[in-house]
Amino acid sequence: SIGNTVDFFVIDGNTGFGCTTAQFDFFKDEIPKSDATYKIVVIHQPFATVKSDHGPNGQFNCFNEIFQNNNVDVVAQAHNHNYQIVKIGKTWYGVFGMGTHDTGSSMYGCDSTTFNNIPVKCITGTNGIEVIDLGLTSKSVKGYFVSNADKLIDTFGGN
Repeated sequence: SIGNTVDFFVIDGNTGFGCTTAQFDFFKDEIPKSDATYKIVVIHQPFATVKSDHGPNGQFNCFNEIFQNNNVDVVAQAHNHNYQIVKIGKTWYGVFGMGTHDTGSSMYGCDSTTFNNIPVKCITGTNGIEVIDLGLTSKSVKGYFVSNADKLIDTFGGN
């Protein structure tokens, strides 16, 4: 049996965001202190994204090092209105922007299939939600992209 704690770390990509800022120093110090079973980072502007309406935030290298060295399980991102998922090292990076408030019923296109030469799954054309299931008896992360019509579109993770 494992513990069942989750720590969320919310990064403000609009203010003092960069690899030499007080916010970076805060996360560099705080994430290693966490003894939670699961660690999830949340940011609006994506660290890892294929070419779309919005590019990556430019701070991947320094933050990813913290995530990898401290067992961050998921980095939940947005900004691009589409679904993207990629596992980089130990960490799942997802763009979960399946809502379309500014584009009607369409989603942002994917103009490539890679981030830093790493293949990324990108799905457009289907609105919905992402459900992330964290195991309670054994450590596992599994994600489900479910359309607004209750159709399972994609899954990631598992044991």
